[in-house]
Amino acid sequence: MASAGHRVAVVATPGSGIWRALEPIAGVTLYGAAFTRIFDSSAMRVLRQAVRDLRPDRVFSVFERDYWGTAYVAAQLGVPLDLFVHHAGLRRANRIALPWVRRRFLLPSENLRQWLISRGVAAGRIEVLGNPIDTYRFQPSAALRASTRAALGLANDAILIGFVGRIESNKGVIPFADALNLAMARVPTLHALWVGFGRRESDLDRIIQRSPFAHRHIRRGWADDPLPYYSAMDILALPSTGREAFGRVLVEAQACGLPVIGSDIGGIAETMLVDVTGRLVEPGDVDAWAHEVTQLALDTAGRARMGASGRAFARSAFDSAVVAAAFERILQSPATDRPAVPTAPRWTPAGRR
Repeated sequence: MASAGHRVAVVATPGSGIWRALEPIAGVTLYGAAFTRIFDSSAMRVLRQAVRDLRPDRVFSVFERDYWGTAYVAAQLGVPLDLFVHHAGLRRANRIALPWVRRRFLLPSENLRQWLISRGVAAGRIEVLGNPIDTYRFQPSAALRASTRAALGLANDAILIGFVGRIESNKGVIPFADALNLAMARVPTLHALWVGFGRRESDLDRIIQRSPFAHRHIRRGWADDPLPYYSAMDILALPSTGREAFGRVLVEAQACGLPVIGSDIGGIAETMLVDVTGRLVEPGDVDAWAHEVTQLALDTAGRARMGASGRAFARSAFDSAVVAAAFERILQSPATDRPAVPTAPRWTPAGRR
């Protein structure tokens, strides 16, 4: 939005990933604070100062923990409030009470929109806005690919499938590890790169260490900047078994020219063109995942074709400028409480109903 010429102020935790990402951007004024509880007087005081300094047309709250403190300040200063929702875990009390204090919810997928409507939120108070991606930064780079693969110790003919995210049960990492070991038995050049941390790390490590392919699994911790890892990969997977509202890593990977594989759950299908830029697999189905990984690993031409289509798709649908323009249109339109009605998704992926 700053690049589109809007004045933007952000209240964020100093030194956090969000803070570091926004710090170099011209047109963004940063205020340091964090909501450690629902009504955090310190954070609310900083937010109040930011609103008084900027005199904004709109205030947004991004995380559920911040909703009520932000709503109180916005109401106190007479500024309209909109709320971003990132997952299907919005508390029932908030779904019931928050419509009284804000104009609308902003969601990353049609799937999440339908979930909120099914739980009683008026359709006219919900807008879908995809996650923006800097596709100028996230793009294929032969030089970065070569240097990262060399640092990872990969041979030239190695086929690398990657996972980037939290090592948690709902991300499907355990059945995915089993599926990768099956696929590795079929494809001798297949390697796996795990980027992230979480509560299932020790379980994942046990599966890897007990397999005959432990040397083909590469483990790395959390990365604030996953771009070098995307560059090294040939495929990215998001094998979630828990509902996903979106799947940002899939879009970032497609912007880097990678084919993707995702679980057929939640809003993941909306992050790709199914069977064109990526493929969907039943969540937690070890055999199905092993089959899909094997097929794509062996299909060099297919990977190249899907990767090129994925790059074009990410740029056309999720580039920052595209999402900013969509955001502007939303902000210029009035929120309503019209009855919920069925709406078509933004894309109709091939093979989906």
